[in-house]
Amino acid sequence: MHPEGAASAAEFGAAVKEFTSALGEDAVLTDAASLREFGDPYAPPEWANPQPALVVQPASLEEVQAVVRIANEHRLALWTVSRGKNNGYGGSAVAHPGSVLVHLGRMNKVAEVNEELAYAVVEPGVSFYDLYEELGRHGHRLWAAVPDLGWGSVLGNAVDHGIGYAPNGDRAASVCGMEVVLADGTIVRTGMGAMEGSPSRHLSKRGFGPTFDGLFMQSNFGIVTKVGIWLMPRPQVYSSCLVSVIDDGDLEALVDILRPLVLDGTITGQPGIFSPLPRADWVSGPWTLRFALYGREAEVDLKIATIRDAFAAIDGATVSENRYHGQPPQEASQTDKVHAGVPNQDMIDEIGLDDPNLPLGHTVFSSIVPNTGAHARAITELFRRHMRATGLPGGQSLVVHGRYITNLGLIAFPRDDRGAAEAVFEIYRTMVLEATALGYGEYRTHVSTMDMVAEQFGFNDHALLRTTEKIKDALDPNGILSPGKSGIWPSRLRGERGL
Repeated sequence: MHPEGAASAAEFGAAVKEFTSALGEDAVLTDAASLREFGDPYAPPEWANPQPALVVQPASLEEVQAVVRIANEHRLALWTVSRGKNNGYGGSAVAHPGSVLVHLGRMNKVAEVNEELAYAVVEPGVSFYDLYEELGRHGHRLWAAVPDLGWGSVLGNAVDHGIGYAPNGDRAASVCGMEVVLADGTIVRTGMGAMEGSPSRHLSKRGFGPTFDGLFMQSNFGIVTKVGIWLMPRPQVYSSCLVSVIDDGDLEALVDILRPLVLDGTITGQPGIFSPLPRADWVSGPWTLRFALYGREAEVDLKIATIRDAFAAIDGATVSENRYHGQPPQEASQTDKVHAGVPNQDMIDEIGLDDPNLPLGHTVFSSIVPNTGAHARAITELFRRHMRATGLPGGQSLVVHGRYITNLGLIAFPRDDRGAAEAVFEIYRTMVLEATALGYGEYRTHVSTMDMVAEQFGFNDHALLRTTEKIKDALDPNGILSPGKSGIWPSRLRGERGL
């Protein structure tokens, strides 16, 4: 069946021929078996899981332009992913059924690494493993911040506001200089990149006039084909640290003691406070704070002494550290690796997502709350209350960014149980509404709940959403680019918005 928006099956067939001519036969997938590989990997088989009409895999900037041109000619909706590893948030699943999935995995070049000024330039298909290996292969003394799982796209994670744990782990803030293909095929470079031959293209976020990098994050205003990412010079000493407390009631104190240490720069990066994983009983239990210190030996000595003194205020708290002069090896713990830019997949095994006896899917309740113990407790109790009712396993982490916390509540469910999956997403929606009542918004969500989450940002009759729709219609008048991404629909498909 040809996708909605194409005039006829014959016209869709003509578009497929044009895609094949432009990209090559091996870059265009139309058979049902292949298409099933590009969706939500955690969706039960019987669950509604919109399939793409076909998959196209451009390998260059020019081929992306060709894809956009063909889509405009035939009014075909595109849905773009970098590597499609955004599991838990929908993977490669499309929001608009019948969209053409544009998979950018073949654009996998690390275009530049600048040791002197500490940045790299990457295409969408470059994974955290790829960048790590490239830096190591050439002996660069630079570290890239990595998330808990290293298989995803550096670029894709950045434009979806992803989180790493090293000092440059606020990935969106580390982006400097984008290359973007607009809906009409125009190539735009942001910031100083708008000046031909500028040596500051990946050094200064601001050029002259408005700054647009953020406009192309979590949006559908263009296809990002290249970004500059700021890296971290290798420190003389790296110390991976843990603070363990013995009682659930210590959470507030843990947060409130940590906050000034982050704000004054004693602790840099993005510390994480974790509950045990996995857990199904959701009873109160101990918390573990994970963070790292970087610098010269004397600096790290002074910082760890300051931190030990601070957390001594919590009865029974212990502070431990593992020191390295360089990056930890692959056999080190996940905690030691993740704060030092060493990509890994260890958390999959820890959570049991690949247990063949009980294959689990998951989604994530991802709320932003102020960085105080009281707010950390409020979001924790909201999450626990609903998770106790499910009887399902999961876990919680609180990633601390100085002035705010990202609550990451992982909700697991059996992949082959449609009823469990539907119940999880119903509970998720309830949690979002309750969080909204407390003033807590989601920073990221599953493809199937993007409209519902966007609806919560309702100030002044949804003035922000109405503004993004105006931008969408101006930049993409045919409405071809990722309709429904982050709740942003083009005018011709706005009736498909669901809550």
